[in-house]
Amino acid sequence: MNSSPMLVQLPADIRARVQSPSTTLDQCFENRTSNRLNVLLEGNITILSTPTALRDNLELSASRQNSHVVVKDLSRTGVGIYYHEQLFPLEKIQVELQHRRLTAIVVRCRYLGPKCFEVGAKVISVQSNL
Repeated sequence: MNSSPMLVQLPADIRARVQSPSTTLDQCFENRTSNRLNVLLEGNITILSTPTALRDNLELSASRQNSHVVVKDLSRTGVGIYYHEQLFPLEKIQVELQHRRLTAIVVRCRYLGPKCFEVGAKVISVQSNL
C-alpha cells in the first residue's frame, strides 16, 4: 500500500458504528444477489477511468488518485466504501486491501458529511496474492 494520508472524515454516528460494528445484518429488507459482509478495513483506491463527459466538466483533484479509503462491506458482486470525495456512476476504480485488488464500476455515491461519501460499486474482477 502507498503512504498517502487518510482523507476520509467519518461523521460521528458512522464513526461510532465503525468502532463497535454489529456482527449481524438485517437481511429481511435486502434484495441482493449475494450477501454482504461488513469488513471495515482500510484500503487504497485508484481511479482508473472517468467518463469523458465528467472529465470535461469537472475539476478533478489530484487527491482522487492513489489515496486511502475505508472499505465498508463486500459481497461477491459489489463493494461499499467511504471516500473523501464524490465519485460518479460509471467511474472505474481499483481498491486494494489485504493482498487483493478489486476492479469495480461505481453505481452510486451518497454524501454523508464533509470529506465523507458512501460509494457503492459493482465488482468486475478480483486479483489475489499481490
